[in-house]
Amino acid sequence: MRLRDLIGKAARFVRQTHSDYVVAAFSAAPGIDPNALPEGAGELTEFNNELIDRAFHSGRMNYAKAGLFRHLTGTGSRSVVITDEKGVPAAWSILSINTPTGSFGGITVRPQPPFAYIHDTFVTPEFRGRGYGTLLNARMIALYGEGRTLFCLVRCNNLPALRNWKKCGAEKLAIIVDGRSFRGNWNHKVTVLSSHPLLREILALIRLHH
Repeated sequence: MRLRDLIGKAARFVRQTHSDYVVAAFSAAPGIDPNALPEGAGELTEFNNELIDRAFHSGRMNYAKAGLFRHLTGTGSRSVVITDEKGVPAAWSILSINTPTGSFGGITVRPQPPFAYIHDTFVTPEFRGRGYGTLLNARMIALYGEGRTLFCLVRCNNLPALRNWKKCGAEKLAIIVDGRSFRGNWNHKVTVLSSHPLLREILALIRLHH
């Protein structure tokens, strides 16, 4: 194997090794108004194909994510979208109720009622620091939390997301260390952090590839 290929393989290995928190959201924290639009916002709504197209053509959403979101919304997933003053999505959170996620790393999430997986919460860079993320989380819980347990995977180094979830009453359940060997085999280490009564059921919805 050439040195350049070996270096590339080592770089891919490093990128593919990461840690994730599994968290469950159970209620919105007091003091967060799930209807209060932050500065520069236009409308609080839900994704449809037109809004996905606007996000894509504006450059705020890539082709792969636009295709995934069309699939999710077409199979019963729900979302919260904050548009800017021109009606273009500036921040969003999408909830998968019964549709498996695509694999990321060595993990696939297969939600089913009464659980639902918060697939993606994202604020475009120019709108960060204005409370958009906290509003998305609070709104998602207010709209879809009744009768469901919402959970998600958050990278350990994604400190803004972790802070927002803490404000909205999320509890850290476990850490999954997701790693891959040079031979392509996945290995995982799960460290339990909580005695949450639904911990076992939530972890059972997370498929760890080998």
